[in-house]
Amino acid sequence: MPADLRSGARESATETFGMGFNSSVLRRASWRSGVLCGLLVVVVVLACNPAGETGYQDDWTFARTAAIFAQTGHFVYNGWAAPTLGWFILWAAPFIKIFGFSYLVVRLSLLPIVFATILLFHQILLRFGFTERHASFGVLTLGLSPIFLPVASGFMTDVPSLLVTFICLLICQIAVEQKQDRSVVMWLAFAALTNLVGGTVRQTAFLGILLMIPAVGWWQRRRRGVLPSTAIITAIGCVCIFLFFKWYLTQPYSYPESIPPLSSLWPVLKDRLWQVFAASRFVLVAISPVIACNIHTILRLPRRPFWGIYACFSVFVLLTCSEWDRSQLGIALKHFGISVPVAFMSALIAFALLFLVLRRRSAQQYTLRAAGPPLYRSQSWSAIFWLLGPFSLGYFVLLLMPTDGSLWVWDRYFLGLIPIAIVCLLKVSQDRARGIPKVAIVALVLLGFAGFAKASRLHSVRRAVLKAANMLRAADVPRTEIEAGLEYDGDTQLDAVGHVNNPDMTAPPGVYRPYVPPQWLPPGFDSLSVTPAVVPRYFVVEKPLSDLAPSKFPPVEYITVIPPFHRFIYIQQLPER
Repeated sequence: MPADLRSGARESATETFGMGFNSSVLRRASWRSGVLCGLLVVVVVLACNPAGETGYQDDWTFARTAAIFAQTGHFVYNGWAAPTLGWFILWAAPFIKIFGFSYLVVRLSLLPIVFATILLFHQILLRFGFTERHASFGVLTLGLSPIFLPVASGFMTDVPSLLVTFICLLICQIAVEQKQDRSVVMWLAFAALTNLVGGTVRQTAFLGILLMIPAVGWWQRRRRGVLPSTAIITAIGCVCIFLFFKWYLTQPYSYPESIPPLSSLWPVLKDRLWQVFAASRFVLVAISPVIACNIHTILRLPRRPFWGIYACFSVFVLLTCSEWDRSQLGIALKHFGISVPVAFMSALIAFALLFLVLRRRSAQQYTLRAAGPPLYRSQSWSAIFWLLGPFSLGYFVLLLMPTDGSLWVWDRYFLGLIPIAIVCLLKVSQDRARGIPKVAIVALVLLGFAGFAKASRLHSVRRAVLKAANMLRAADVPRTEIEAGLEYDGDTQLDAVGHVNNPDMTAPPGVYRPYVPPQWLPPGFDSLSVTPAVVPRYFVVEKPLSDLAPSKFPPVEYITVIPPFHRFIYIQQLPER
């Protein structure tokens, strides 16, 4: 076959099976915007001030495992939280050896991972055919969100797991661009290898080899040898994952998750569904800038679909009012004497009137500008589906899956789905309009402020709690007599015993002790069941409790960037019995 015909055949194959754009243009695209976006997110994380030598969210348990590994070279779990940790612990160990152990050191060790996550997502968006402006907007929507920043500022596994997924996705994108069938197989094998190693940080990261790579192999099945090779790669990956989980379950104090028995499955599943529904409101907030990118398209929807969608959105908002009432937004509204349901109802009515005016004006005066040619050819919906669809479906199923522990669905569990929503919404926007609306830029600024406010407040609370606990310790109160939240109590329990009191952990027989709370213990302190070494006499709380008595110790003040700006941590004690 002549060389020019072979070249034409390869180009045709790339167009049919590949990404559908000229990757040589991508290589000429500047990395500067991706690097700047990564540095901006890192700066915001540092501005959240992650200092404070006490636990933050779940990082107290991960940090303890990392510290022990740095000392002994062995993985030692402690019965709390289910992530397998894997290479995450290996990553933190050199930082601990060089600078010594502290919560600040292990949290700062996450910053290169945060930067790499943002940079890789930027490259992924470029390969999906987005302009540099749209790609930068998309990565900042992810990196400045109130879901990403809090976990990026702690020693948490969520961002490393997302990085592993991005690595797998980027390699899959490179694989389907290849003109040689053998190169496709080699790149998919490389993606599987990186996912097997990277997935050890958190079980959900293994979805790359379990779903993403097989989906790409099926998509490219018309290429010679790709489908059988992908099947073999996936089978080997499944065996390796099985062996890794078997190793994990043999480790003392590891914490396996399991599905409850059929007799109690439906009540647990129903509770899980409500938790997912309630937590999804944070996803809408996190992707609000890319939703705002499509404001012109939304306004020009036919009348019935537009108002039908708005009615469903209004019902969703009103149903989750009780959840918002306990959020920082609810606290800020209460500070000004405003009820959350009343505020949300008023906002929905105001938005309805605003949309009515904008729709009429748009119908009379506004004509959408024709979409300008992108920097390189956009991805098709088919390509986006095969790269992201099966993965997102599997991720969502895992999110819904109930466990024996009936763990609460936190907003950070949605972190793996947010990039997929960003890709889809950005494609709709770029395909219909060249630029990014000003309202979307305003939404991004507000989102970044909300993310910074949330992360900085959480760290401020933990520092104030630590200061209050240190006041008690300075007054010769034993640490085991101080209840200061799960993070502080968890450290107390690990110092005393070495593991928490979790009935689901795979500990040596007889380690778990059923916990019966003392009769004098006030309600609302269920977490003491996993930290029985704490027998509290003093309680460090965010607001005074009627079941507890005031103590002689003054409140500890801390400052937030949203009202009320000056808040307090209180020290109470058991009432006289």
